[in-house]
Amino acid sequence: MSIRRFWHWLPRVLAVGFILFLALFALDVFTEDTTLGEALVGLFIHLTPNWLLLIVLIVAWRWRVAGAALFGILGIGSLLFFNTLREPVTFLIITLPVFAIGALLLLDAWLDHQQPQQPQRTA
Repeated sequence: MSIRRFWHWLPRVLAVGFILFLALFALDVFTEDTTLGEALVGLFIHLTPNWLLLIVLIVAWRWRVAGAALFGILGIGSLLFFNTLREPVTFLIITLPVFAIGALLLLDAWLDHQQPQQPQRTA
């Protein structure tokens, strides 16, 4: 795999992995004293950040700069909503990956812009 393809796929793979990682935290809604209906409602609510990240990833897959901006907005939102600056470990686990994915999307867009365009051949 070329280095260019590596930088193209890295933010996408990291975003999918991060979404799956966050989904693990939602599994704590399944306890002995909750009904299935309560657990499913709780699961949906716990997965709200994942739905937002998934929507932003879908946008970023096609439009990298817009996706990078949206990941940045979600990163700022997690700073404010979850107050992750209070605990450095929480910041490193929850907020920093969102900012890093946004930065990698910007890097991918910049590298794509720097690459000289190949002239199209006509048959």
